Amino acid sequence: GAAPPLGTARPAADAVYFMPHCPASLYGKLLELHAPNLGGLVVLGNSFSSYAERRVGDDLHPAVRGALDRLAETPIAGLDDELERPFNDLAVMRFAADGGDGGRA
Repeated sequence: GAAPPLGTARPAADAVYFMPHCPASLYGKLLELHAPNLGGLVVLGNSFSSYAERRVGDDLHPAVRGALDRLAETPIAGLDDELERPFNDLAVMRFAADGGDGGRA
């Protein structure tokens, strides 16, 4: 059968997303989709901590801001050469299931 429209399917309980260079709004939609179970979500993409440091006031997507206290982030180094830095803030991000420290001690 046909796939359900984007954003209407129930996400898997555990999921990994590869999302380098995606806009913050797309990360926000992903977090909203997984909000009932952020503890099962892993994102390889732009650093949310870096977003938070660069954004001022209400410029950060509310879902990204709301997930920061549940975020455990591991930067990925060594993917860039000296001339171009396309992956300069790439990180692996995991989230605590209940507001703790990333949920994976």
